[in-house]
Amino acid sequence: MSKGCFRFIGLAIVSLSLSFSGMVLAQTSIQSSNSGITSSATIKQVQPHYQSVPVLQTSTDTRLKRLERLLEGRALVDMMTQIQMLQQEVQQLRGQLEEHKHALGEIKKRQRDLYTDLDGRISELKQQSSRVVVAPTTSVKEKQKASSTEQVNLMVSVDPVKEQKAYNDAFMMLNLRRYKEAKVKFMAFLKNYSGGSYADNAQYWLGEAYYVTNDYDNALVMFKKIKELYPDSSKLPGAMLKMGYVYYEKKDYVNAKKTLTHLVETYPGSTVSKQATRRLKKIKRDGH
Repeated sequence: MSKGCFRFIGLAIVSLSLSFSGMVLAQTSIQSSNSGITSSATIKQVQPHYQSVPVLQTSTDTRLKRLERLLEGRALVDMMTQIQMLQQEVQQLRGQLEEHKHALGEIKKRQRDLYTDLDGRISELKQQSSRVVVAPTTSVKEKQKASSTEQVNLMVSVDPVKEQKAYNDAFMMLNLRRYKEAKVKFMAFLKNYSGGSYADNAQYWLGEAYYVTNDYDNALVMFKKIKELYPDSSKLPGAMLKMGYVYYEKKDYVNAKKTLTHLVETYPGSTVSKQATRRLKKIKRDGH
């Protein structure tokens, strides 16, 4: 073949190649265009899903806030309940405190009364102790109330030294607060020296020994005997005062007021009268 023929064939092949290339490029463009359309459609479909995420987040926050409010309300209710319980406990404690204060006040008043009585007894003991030391042993006839010859002979036969020693021994036991022994010695003294010069004193201190040991029944008997057997004794006012005290301890307020009032009227201005007046005021304060 000639060179012109080959040239023609080459040009044709080149032209076909170019046409094929153009077709390929066109198809690629079309595919790219279609792909773009698909991607755009996909984005449009996905976009609503992503847009719903903030809405879901907002709903969760709302629920959390609502739950927090519920929990806060529950905690507030629990706190108020605890406060009410504490207030009730405080009220109960205040009531108990008032009861204890009242009881303590009663105990203090009782102690003051006991101290007053004790002071009076100590003063009497001191006076009696002094009188025992200096008391003359020749006063038997002055205090003896019996008139019969037998009693006079008994008075004369009493050894005043032994009598005073027996009385001092009993009185010492009382001072030492050995009340059981004091009772025994005073009863023995009254048996052996019933008409002696210290019989009324022994009778009084025997009653005192019973009184301080809270044996109020026997104390009352002993104090009454002073009024019956020794109506002129200097121990009678004290015995009447102790009788009033005994009635008070036995809660026999009628006889207590009666005895103490009689004492105040009989011995006005005396020490025992003042003590009786204080006890009468206490009985009145207590509502009896």
